[in-house]
Amino acid sequence: MRAWNDRARARRSPREGIPAVSLEPERAIAELEAGLAQHPDHPTMLYHLACFESRAGRAAAALEHLQRAVDLDGQLRAWARDDEDFSGLRDDPRFVSAIAGEPDADGPSS
Repeated sequence: MRAWNDRARARRSPREGIPAVSLEPERAIAELEAGLAQHPDHPTMLYHLACFESRAGRAAAALEHLQRAVDLDGQLRAWARDDEDFSGLRDDPRFVSAIAGEPDADGPSS
């Protein structure tokens, strides 16, 4: 996991330093989940987990992990705005809320 930390610090965009496993979303999800078991509040790993979950069609999990990631590191909002991995989530109010820096938008409160 040190490699993830080193790449995250040096990264200027979300695509720099992604391991080759990025071509296999399910394998990447498993690897990131293992890393997060050791470092549960690692914003970059959470962000990439959200990317891979979105690509794998796991919208609810992707939105949850994206929200956690941007709560921990607000700079990730800028990455998410243009990240093609989230193209299928752009109209979801939870995505809009997460990248706007607003409280979680789970729906109407009553």
